[in-house]
Amino acid sequence: MEVGQPSAKGEWIELIYTQDGRVGKLYSNGALVAENDEMFTMAETFSGEAPTFNWIGKAPFNGDRYLAGTMLSEFCIYDRVIVE
Repeated sequence: MEVGQPSAKGEWIELIYTQDGRVGKLYSNGALVAENDEMFTMAETFSGEAPTFNWIGKAPFNGDRYLAGTMLSEFCIYDRVIVE
């Protein structure tokens, strides 16, 4: 995954993001594709206030066509590791 590169078309993609402290990891179809050890924490980012823009599956701006036609099958947030 790379900013500015197109996503795969016509197939399902499983994306998982995990964060432990300041270390964020992004997985695509089970493979680690990006890691950043300088991620912001919620407390640093929002200072106790709820964020204004929280959209999943669409862009927060009317003119942004980046996610046009994107379909979202399932979205879950967990506060712990889930093992199947």
